[in-house]
Amino acid sequence: MSDFAADIRHWPTLADFEAHLRAHPAAIAAWATEIVYHHTYRPLRHQWHGRKTMEGLVAYYRDTQGWPSGPHLFIAPDGIWQLTPLNLPGTHAMAGNGDSWGIEVVGDYDQEEWPKPIAELALGVGAALLRWRGLPANRETVSPHSAYNPAKTCPGKEIDLDWVRRELKRRLAPSPSVTPATGYSEHSLTIGQPQATLAHAIRYCLSRPHGHYSTWDVAQVILPAYWERCATVEIDPVLAIAQMVHETGNLSSFWSQRPRRNPAGIGVNGEPGAGLSFKDWTTEAIPAHIGRLLAYALPASTGSLTQRLLINEALSFRTLPDYVRGSAPNLRQLGTVHNPANVGRPELQWVGWAKPGKFYGQRIAEIANAIRSIKL
Repeated sequence: MSDFAADIRHWPTLADFEAHLRAHPAAIAAWATEIVYHHTYRPLRHQWHGRKTMEGLVAYYRDTQGWPSGPHLFIAPDGIWQLTPLNLPGTHAMAGNGDSWGIEVVGDYDQEEWPKPIAELALGVGAALLRWRGLPANRETVSPHSAYNPAKTCPGKEIDLDWVRRELKRRLAPSPSVTPATGYSEHSLTIGQPQATLAHAIRYCLSRPHGHYSTWDVAQVILPAYWERCATVEIDPVLAIAQMVHETGNLSSFWSQRPRRNPAGIGVNGEPGAGLSFKDWTTEAIPAHIGRLLAYALPASTGSLTQRLLINEALSFRTLPDYVRGSAPNLRQLGTVHNPANVGRPELQWVGWAKPGKFYGQRIAEIANAIRSIKL
């Protein structure tokens, strides 16, 4: 049954999950107008073993139940796990399958309430999904499994769905006391709006040594090309340029010089001669860089047509496995030590833009903030 729909992913924190949602247009899940809460009953919390348990659940739904898919998310002691991709309908609530996400809370809640850490994740995930789709929290959008199958007690006899809806409604309400974040951090998404202008980036780069590239090259060719191409695919140009500056020493590195024109260490791994060369900055080098950032930000087969075309162009220079696609929507996850695609895959060589990359996202954010703070 090779057509079983499964894409196991792990987000250790609610913030990681919310970042994943922000990296994708909600239109990919336009069919979803409801969330349905379940409890696993078994496994219990102490029986949970992360990816091993998830793989066992896949086998159960696929081979024992004979289903084409399973529930979408599992709220577990070690974070949030995905089984069925959020952009596809799952199998979990009989007549509700066609228009709802299934959220399984790990444990048996017929005898106890959700423990606080589990409750925070279960409520946070529900609010995040509703917010992403622009849905309110009410009886039409938040349901128990028992509403579709009266034989079930899901999400547990001790879970008051009216309380759950009130909590979700409270989390969805705007908070006037929250000040919008400013500046960049390692958690900044690569898809987003710039917090500086092209003029800021030009002044920053020209104020530092920039190899054999002339002022004209930097100010009239390279940086404007970054800005224009990023705008077409929604990548934040400040972050793309900051990564280029970090990887190339502000266009001073060996691999960034002509005739190589490698803008971000693509294929460069320290081995003699290892690395890609590009014929031109605007038609090859910059598209290869931005398209690769997009590939790390968006799962395979998602994104707009323009985004998908640029990704295909970039990956024609250097491929990226499908299981890595969408694994690094923020700067931090570009480092291999933080990339979730490496979780539970000890048999594979670690993937990511920088290895080990513990402070990779932080360094890029520091450069982006320096660009942002330039006085014009």
